[in-house]
Amino acid sequence: MVEVLKKQSVQDKVEKGILGLKYTGGTSYGNIYEDKRADFTFPKSIETFQYMSQHSTIAAANNIIDIMIGKVDWKFEVPDNATGKQKKAAEFLNFCMNHMDHSFKSFIEEVGSYRIYGFHIAEKVWKEITPKESKKFSGKMAWKKLPTRSQSTIQGWKFDDKVRELESVKQDINGLTNVYRISTDETGLINLPVKDILLFSYKKRRGNPEGESPLKGCYQPWCYLKTIESYQATGIAKDMGGIPVMGIDANWLSKAQEDSTSTEATALATIIENMENLHAGSATHMIIPVLYSDSGKPLFTFELQGVQGNGKTYDTSEIIRAKQLEILMVYLADVLKLGSDSTGSYALAESKNNLLSFAIQYHLEFIIDVIQEQLVEQTLKVNGFDLKKEDYPVLTHTPTDEIDLDSLSKFLQRLGSVNLFPRTMESINSVMEKSGFDVRLTEKDIDPDREWTAKTLYDGIFTNNESGASEGMESGMNSGTGNSLGNNSEVNSDNSE
Repeated sequence: MVEVLKKQSVQDKVEKGILGLKYTGGTSYGNIYEDKRADFTFPKSIETFQYMSQHSTIAAANNIIDIMIGKVDWKFEVPDNATGKQKKAAEFLNFCMNHMDHSFKSFIEEVGSYRIYGFHIAEKVWKEITPKESKKFSGKMAWKKLPTRSQSTIQGWKFDDKVRELESVKQDINGLTNVYRISTDETGLINLPVKDILLFSYKKRRGNPEGESPLKGCYQPWCYLKTIESYQATGIAKDMGGIPVMGIDANWLSKAQEDSTSTEATALATIIENMENLHAGSATHMIIPVLYSDSGKPLFTFELQGVQGNGKTYDTSEIIRAKQLEILMVYLADVLKLGSDSTGSYALAESKNNLLSFAIQYHLEFIIDVIQEQLVEQTLKVNGFDLKKEDYPVLTHTPTDEIDLDSLSKFLQRLGSVNLFPRTMESINSVMEKSGFDVRLTEKDIDPDREWTAKTLYDGIFTNNESGASEGMESGMNSGTGNSLGNNSEVNSDNSE
């Protein structure tokens, strides 16, 4: 097969297929129509997602993810055995990140809008580093800022002639007021080439730059939820305030309907208007005439009628909770519902927390991948860093969750008791980092005259205290270091299921 491929002509090796996006622009700017639902078709989708994101349940899901991501610190790092070029590149990238007109964390916070719209666009604005800013990197090009380009201002996308690669994005600022026109033709349309932007397309499929908003998965439960919430609010209002009911004498009402200019008709129109205002909540009282028939029966009656009957077989509050849960499950943030309905357990909460952590880690890795591909590579090439792609510094972040030191210590003790913990500089530094210690071993800490083995502890680095927790097992003791009672691991609660 390899030989067959080698013998093919250059033309045979050229890509023949296309992405197959449902795109209307041809060779000009256009829109994508991948989704059959009109509410999800750009630019209508922007309005839909804006409206949906304001619902409290969806806002809560996005809020918890924003908070968790906002906790982390960012840094470009290279391996411990990195070359001088790699270390210098990492130092330069960290300089760029820490010397923008805005903080890197605020940029990451803005990027999170892709969880609403499916994509986020940030423009790369460069600056030349002056000697005052850094003598070491003077003359190089750094990031001045990475400003957001609002999704509501995007007019269309432009692909190459075979719809294989995105070329540029068109921004329309005509709908904005008091905006300085930076486009040279004064049309309010701005061309943003792909090389000048960072495009975060979430769950990008078939090269669709619009990505896929998580809100698509929330759409159906959200529609039901807002409708039922509206019905429930209306029902509560009617139950609490009552429905205004007016009784009018039949003869008097007949006269009003027969002659629209009569006194009865004028009074009836006023009464109807007052009733409507009272029901709408725009009036606090109503005045009605006090008249009686010849038999002494009141011509007018008024009362607030409550909603009668208990024949319904459904609980709107339960339906609302179910739809809220469906929405939170889309974000894997249903841990927010635990305890609110008096159900759940510690084990379930821990499991749900783990799922949320996986979701947050997925978002973090997505953000990192885009920055590595669209910003790091370009920055290093522009500034003459001669490195292979696999040698680039990598954007890293601190953990989103605090380490359970009790669980970590048990894990390490168990590994150590059966000699499975590799006592190397890298593994020990990893433990120190996860434990929250600032201490790190370096090559200077290693005595070149002594061998670095599992049994060698360097004086002045480690303490000489060792646990004897496993010694009792040698003589059959189930716990401690004694030598009686035999071996019964059931005593250890950590072994119970």
